[in-house]
Amino acid sequence: MMATFPDLSHIIFDQLIVIAQFDLVPTDMIYIDVLKMEIPDNYDEYMQKSFSDVKYESTYMIMNLGSLYLVLLFMILQVILLPILRPLKAISPRFSRWHSSVSKTLFWNGFLRLILEAALDFSIAMLINLNAIYELNSRGNTDWWLPHLPFFWLNYLTVVFAALALFVGPIFLLIFYTCRYKSWTDDKFEQRFGAVLDGLRKDTRMSIFYPAFFMIRRTVFALQAVFAPTYFSMQLIV
Repeated sequence: MMATFPDLSHIIFDQLIVIAQFDLVPTDMIYIDVLKMEIPDNYDEYMQKSFSDVKYESTYMIMNLGSLYLVLLFMILQVILLPILRPLKAISPRFSRWHSSVSKTLFWNGFLRLILEAALDFSIAMLINLNAIYELNSRGNTDWWLPHLPFFWLNYLTVVFAALALFVGPIFLLIFYTCRYKSWTDDKFEQRFGAVLDGLRKDTRMSIFYPAFFMIRRTVFALQAVFAPTYFSMQLIV
């Protein structure tokens, strides 16, 4: 027997999800009207209703990330502009301070914090996209391969980036931070890599297992939610 909720509860729930996901920017309008991108048709037959109810309404990762993807693009744009604008540091002291501040924030605390805090969003959006690709390929349908669309390449590269960050990230954290254990309390190290260690003890190497396990746990949960949605008890355990 399925539980039913009043319409007012659905309206309030929808708004809470929007606030929780911080998805306040109309990203569909930005991609279509501002960037003039052609968005491919959604493969609704491979979507689970439970994901649609929590605003994962597309089989494309970019669309499911919403405003979070715009934040990622903005950070990448800054990475591209920083070396181009480096000569201006000698002209303006104020610009030089801004350039140094942004460089310290992005490399690498900014990206590390984004990946850690948005690990669940990245995991679910990526796996929904991969599941749709798997279902299409298993049925001999290659419609998902649309190399003539810029949106396709943006989405495809985002899926690859997320897969590398989520599956390789925990291994990198364990190896890199364990090897640099003696630098954990160093100011320069903290400015560049300290985001991962925020709130953790720095007098034991075991602390690094927490953020690594944090990422693994969310990825495993997303795997179960996408590929094994009926095993609810396992999702609760994870």
